[in-house]
Amino acid sequence: MNFLLIILVLFYTVTLSYSRQINSVFLAAFDPLYSVSGAYKRLNRDFTSLSDKFAKNSEAHSDTAQTESNKGNDIEYVEPTSSENPEIQKLGKR
Repeated sequence: MNFLLIILVLFYTVTLSYSRQINSVFLAAFDPLYSVSGAYKRLNRDFTSLSDKFAKNSEAHSDTAQTESNKGNDIEYVEPTSSENPEIQKLGKR
């Protein structure tokens, strides 16, 4: 038992130089919730970032539409294009 503990301590000591990558693997092997919580944090950060970008884009679009409307310009709604559209597929094959 002591031998296993010594090997474990040596392994952990050696991995301190690569602490970020290997420490995560080491902890994930003994604590599955560590890897799950890390993935959750990254997912939450990405979702928050995308939500912020969406809000900024939506606000910019609204501001631009309001500015153009105030100038008296007509705003025309254009249907979104789909990759299933044959014209779009032709462009993709070029």
